Amino acid sequence: MTSAYVSEVFSSIQGEGIHAGRPAVFVRFCGCNLACSYCDTGYARDDAEALVVHANGASGEAGRRQVPNPVSGGDLVDLVKECCPVPDVVVLTGGEPLLHAGFLRDALPGLRRSGYGLHLETNGTLAEAFASVKDLLDFVCMDLKLPSTQAGVDLMARHRDFLAALEGMRAAVKVVITPEAGDDEIDYASRVVAGANGHLPVLLQPAFAGSRPTVGAERLLRAQALARRRLADVRISIQMHKVLGAR
Repeated sequence: MTSAYVSEVFSSIQGEGIHAGRPAVFVRFCGCNLACSYCDTGYARDDAEALVVHANGASGEAGRRQVPNPVSGGDLVDLVKECCPVPDVVVLTGGEPLLHAGFLRDALPGLRRSGYGLHLETNGTLAEAFASVKDLLDFVCMDLKLPSTQAGVDLMARHRDFLAALEGMRAAVKVVITPEAGDDEIDYASRVVAGANGHLPVLLQPAFAGSRPTVGAERLLRAQALARRRLADVRISIQMHKVLGAR
């Protein structure tokens, strides 16, 4: 049986994207293969000695406990049930969950048998790992990283591979907009998605600083208008959990 390092397990609402507002249990894995300029989960980059469980939607110390890492697939099923006894959606996030593809292959069938829906949030750079688990997932939200968020590194070749691997899946693409993002990058990202599937929902989401977006409405609407020249479904997404102060 494989094991994995998990940063935290907690119940909350899905705070962004096409499922925003929906109740969910979040499983945040440790480790990431990127270093995004806007990262707000830097604490999950390294393996943690213990994962934190926030049971029953608790946001403070109440219901908070620690479990030694790494955990087995059976342990993870039990922790999810502790946070959400009535089956709902489990969101696999990070860090980067696909760094733990072998563990996911072992653990996800147990969650599925228990009645949970399985959603993946990924940085969209590990197509081969994704292909090994895609049959176990119900929905994928793939990040498409603009070069300005990666110190100029262009990840579009990897993103093209991932978009191809999404064929047949219920999915959406998220593009985080920072103050540094230029119109040329928005158009570049739009061309990459359009080349794979121009009908995928594309979510333009401002980077946040605390509870406030770092990009205003005028910039977002301009980016949306630009992306819509190539794409059929372009939406603006806000991280409502940060605005509301939810976990």
